[in-house]
Amino acid sequence: MIDDEASNRRLIIKLVSKLNSAFEIVGEANNVSSAFELIKNSKPELVFLDIKMPGGTGFILLDMFEEIHFEVVFISGFDFYAVKAFEFNALDYVLKPIINKSII
Repeated sequence: MIDDEASNRRLIIKLVSKLNSAFEIVGEANNVSSAFELIKNSKPELVFLDIKMPGGTGFILLDMFEEIHFEVVFISGFDFYAVKAFEFNALDYVLKPIINKSII
């Protein structure tokens, strides 16, 4: 889970855990450089990725990899990045704010 806001990371983790308890969260990052290291070291199958964060964007992060061996779900408060996200073969694009009254 990569998002500069801790509350967003916690919410996504809760939602994913409720969706399927078999999912394993391998880590969290709040900026581009720590996200790069996390992905490189943990080799996840799926990354939930914010677009705007310290050190750049989710797109800059993805450009840092020679090959992307994981699926990406973008999570952003900006709908105008959706087309670009799908150019990166995004699995999905979720708009913030994410509200789930059953877990809040």
